[in-house]
Amino acid sequence: MSIPPSRPAPVGAQGKPTLKDPQEIEDFLLYRLFRITHVGLRGTDDMYKRELGISRREWRILAYLARTPDASLKALAADAGIDVVVASRTVADMHSRGLVDKRRSPAS
Repeated sequence: MSIPPSRPAPVGAQGKPTLKDPQEIEDFLLYRLFRITHVGLRGTDDMYKRELGISRREWRILAYLARTPDASLKALAADAGIDVVVASRTVADMHSRGLVDKRRSPAS
């Protein structure tokens, strides 16, 4: 899959780009940013798997826990942008592989 070449944004009456008359989805900046991010993240997914043996989600969890080691699962999920159920399953899998330790929160 490739990203189509950039085209200039539509030009209004005063010669300035306008979003009022987009011709294609690619005319929207947010779509272009999404595509760039998507391509970049796909490359990092491959690198994390190949070099570290972990997924991008697991990397986000490890990065968050390195910064906040006593985080609750709910806080971890919110910060990492992951559903709590998905985070719970991912952490359980990481725990079974020896990547993280789990312990009860003192507030529980």
